[in-house]
Amino acid sequence: MAGSAHGLFFLLFVSALFRAATERDWPRRRSLMALLASLVPGGTFALDRTLKREIEGDAGTAPHG
Repeated sequence: MAGSAHGLFFLLFVSALFRAATERDWPRRRSLMALLASLVPGGTFALDRTLKREIEGDAGTAPHG
């Protein structure tokens, strides 16, 4: 049962990754690096930090009004 749940969560992650990469126009290399991060223990935590910094940077350059 735990293996099935793990597989389901992995498929959901890949689906979310595909959606994010499509909506944010990520280069193929970046999408592949994000996928590889999901295979390395703790890799998604590093990916999360990188994405948070990027989002914070985008928010800092967004026009106010």
